[in-house]
Amino acid sequence: MRLFPLIFATITLISGCGSSVKDGIAAYEKQDYITARKIFEQHSHDKDAQYYLAEMHRYGSGVSKNIDAAVSLYKAAESQGQTDALYAHGQLLVKGEEVPRDVESGLSLLQRAGEAGEARAYEEIGNFYASAKGGGRGLLARDAYMKGPTSILTLRRLALLYERGTDDLPTMPNQARATMEKALANPDPRYPGLTLAVAADLAEYYFYGFGGPREGEKARDILAKYPSDNGADFLAWMKYQDTSAQNNQLEAVTVWQAMIDEARRTRRTSPKYAELGLVIAYHTGIGAPQLPLRAAAYKAQIIPISGLEYLMPALAARGLIPGGCDEPLRADDHPGRYRGLMVTAYEMIITCLQARREPVSAYLVARQARLHGIGSAATWQMEIRKSMNAKQAASAAMLEAALSGSSPSSRGIHENIPPSRRRADRTRSIVSGS
Repeated sequence: MRLFPLIFATITLISGCGSSVKDGIAAYEKQDYITARKIFEQHSHDKDAQYYLAEMHRYGSGVSKNIDAAVSLYKAAESQGQTDALYAHGQLLVKGEEVPRDVESGLSLLQRAGEAGEARAYEEIGNFYASAKGGGRGLLARDAYMKGPTSILTLRRLALLYERGTDDLPTMPNQARATMEKALANPDPRYPGLTLAVAADLAEYYFYGFGGPREGEKARDILAKYPSDNGADFLAWMKYQDTSAQNNQLEAVTVWQAMIDEARRTRRTSPKYAELGLVIAYHTGIGAPQLPLRAAAYKAQIIPISGLEYLMPALAARGLIPGGCDEPLRADDHPGRYRGLMVTAYEMIITCLQARREPVSAYLVARQARLHGIGSAATWQMEIRKSMNAKQAASAAMLEAALSGSSPSSRGIHENIPPSRRRADRTRSIVSGS
């Protein structure tokens, strides 16, 4: 008779009876889904068991994948305040993954999860508002991110929000730099690539003087500390511009050539500056043989984004790459770290057009710069106006009146542009007008 309790206990352990939900979670984390399922089903009214069963049905872990069953279990768990279920179900609804999208309900669940202590929920709310269209979303995104986890991912997203700004949240360069520095100080060993991305962001902040003074050495130091292909590409870009050493340009070109299969014109990695650097080298003969056709071929492959939309017209206007004054500049309302490049691009194009004796075109470029909030643009317009003859001044006045939707007045081409017209004008290509 003494053996009976021992036999009963053994049978209970084997069958999963008497095991706690914690035992089920331990089995789940070991990917022993059969044991986990048995235990969770024996505790079917427990909120944590319901959540884990929902996860198993959602992802097909130890059971057939069944999103409807997962949602039912999420709802059962969240009715008892299970925060992981609130977060997971809310995320599903906001993104519309495998279920009909219901943003309002999803955000409500995420808010409840956040208020219950699930910081990731605020991160998801921030992601939604940061990517959503329409006004009044920037402040909501910022507030959500600030309640989110102090993780490298959340901090980077907050820094990028400060950098770009929105309709209701102005660009905040100082906060962007400080937050990006904080992100780098909070690395997550699970995501080494994210640390490298933050280091690259911060290096550009330092090099382009975003949120503080230009600090080229600081940019080089951070890229040396966090080596990557993109970092090597940017280091080569900085070296190519440094004329203090005789072989800098040649060394930079060698780095870029190693990143690109020159025979096939394909990238071995994903460099940002390599193709543009090789265009300069082959066009000018600085650091490489002068090969105009090769320069043109590389230039045709470049997608002008992430600062290249400003670098290319600036370099073309200076004759360092093909295109001249006519290289399109498609300026952005929120250039962020590349605002200095945007100003330089405008200046170079205006100088190029003036040298080509096209003051009316130069004046219209300066007008566009003014619409983008460049303070010196009004001075540019005045200087260009002085170089015009009467016929050119009249043409400029007529064009500005047409673009602004008003008639030329006694103030002529210095008439203020109605704010209601500015946003539409900003989307036009500066040079091509397309």
